[in-house]
Amino acid sequence: MSRPKQTLLKALRSELPVGASLLLAVSGGTDSMCLLHACCLLRKKLKIEIEVAHLDHRLRAVSHKDAAFVTEQVRNLGLVCHLQTAPVRPKRMNIEAWAREQRYAFFKQVRSERKLDWIVTAHTADDAAETLLMRLFSNKEPAGIEPADEQRRLLRPMLSVSRVQVLDFARQHKVPHIEDESNSDLTFLRNRVRHLVLPLLRDKFDTRIEETLAERASGLAQDIKFLYSLIDKDVDAASKHRFGSRAWLRTVKVSLAAMPVALQWRFAETLLKPVLGYNLGRSKSVALGAFLGGATEGIELPGGIRLRAKAGGIVLDRG
Repeated sequence: MSRPKQTLLKALRSELPVGASLLLAVSGGTDSMCLLHACCLLRKKLKIEIEVAHLDHRLRAVSHKDAAFVTEQVRNLGLVCHLQTAPVRPKRMNIEAWAREQRYAFFKQVRSERKLDWIVTAHTADDAAETLLMRLFSNKEPAGIEPADEQRRLLRPMLSVSRVQVLDFARQHKVPHIEDESNSDLTFLRNRVRHLVLPLLRDKFDTRIEETLAERASGLAQDIKFLYSLIDKDVDAASKHRFGSRAWLRTVKVSLAAMPVALQWRFAETLLKPVLGYNLGRSKSVALGAFLGGATEGIELPGGIRLRAKAGGIVLDRG
């Protein structure tokens, strides 16, 4: 039995909450410009309020032109456009991680100041498929993308829509957009997945492989979210004590002893993330769990960080 074909308007009618105030994240590319124009078409039917946010990352010489383009297009539609320029990127920080951090901090700030209900991004089925494959190829823990993130007040209503379907909408409605030349740079893993891997899978296995992978990624995100919910009480119990103290470690050991392995490493990773500022990943978190459980006297972590046992608790040293 064939799968029903999705369209951008159908997806937005299904996923966007009626009567909500929305902050659309618009880069100027095809996906986000189609999100903007489609939301405008549905504005009266869904009774939604729309504002737009654009962050100039200053990573490309022409990025200021992108900002000017978005501002002009948004104002032509009679909408409010929030524009901000990112600070200079720290040299040692990963470009994609830094850009993502800056974007969402800006979106969060605008949503809060304007008292809007949701931040809305234009992630498509292709983005979800690419992210899943990238993590597998990089030997990173698989992760999915959820349509809604209640905690961050974030909606991704286009996850069931392929890029081909977005392009169909763009052609039909003559949506203006800009092209980012870096999207064709094959030194980036995402671009190699997009331009080399997915076309092969589409040709040899499934003409709608992006939708198939996106559906799997969504299910995976739900499963992972459930697993982490199982450790919430244990994380809260540990947080009542000073990090690394004897009482903290004693509480952590009791929790670890009662957990299956699938939760132990996630629990260990969650405990250290506020201190480290990043997720350790499965292999390092398994070793961390063993250390916290008392199996080893110390552990080396990325960035020259060392944890060692001392006086019934643990001590963190930064090299």
